[in-house]
Amino acid sequence: MTKKVRFFAGVEIDKDEKRHTWSADAWRRFVDLCAEDSQTFEIRGREITGKSEQCFSPAVVYLHLTKNRELLDWPEVGDIEGTISNLATKREQTGIASILEYTYLLPIAGTPYVALFRSSSGPLPSAIASWIALKRNLMEDESSFELQPVLRNNARQKLNKSLGVKSLEIRFEGKPNRDSQSVIERAAAEAVSVAAENDYANISVDLRISTGRATVVGESTENIRKEALTILSK
Repeated sequence: MTKKVRFFAGVEIDKDEKRHTWSADAWRRFVDLCAEDSQTFEIRGREITGKSEQCFSPAVVYLHLTKNRELLDWPEVGDIEGTISNLATKREQTGIASILEYTYLLPIAGTPYVALFRSSSGPLPSAIASWIALKRNLMEDESSFELQPVLRNNARQKLNKSLGVKSLEIRFEGKPNRDSQSVIERAAAEAVSVAAENDYANISVDLRISTGRATVVGESTENIRKEALTILSK
């Protein structure tokens, strides 16, 4: 079984809307800040707890964030007699008080990037960014924080040189921007509006647009390419 590891840059946005990418040293200082005690913040109705921890093989320090899995999502289990029941109903017998969904955030040494690995329902990047902002007290300076996805090498250059794109797959994690220049992101924001405000931190939107053609030229494919470039330019 494989799990996806995604890479992000940390971007601090000051009160003048200027964006400042965190350096490797900034990430190291933040991880050190999280070393002493775990801390819990309520983010859009869900409590997220975080603390930095150390691994000895290899020797790295990473940020460990968790949130409780909802009781309705607890798994079913079978006992030695073959009786099947939901694990949530066995809390007293088992002593299991909660099931934790997790996300690990590992700064990549010598770079401004972090690697993110999460369970299927672990805290999303948007929620983690809010947790980091609260931990750093950025709101006192009217600042905010984002985790910005890192593109593969030369992805934007390759897209710029392409004649067209016949399909586009994209995922928005958290709340898409209603005021985006991208018609796709605005459509995603409209779709996610069916969710309650306090659920935005737990939602992702997946979109796939395809012309179904073998050729890679034409008005439709060129429009998809332009949309991809608009999204990548954020």
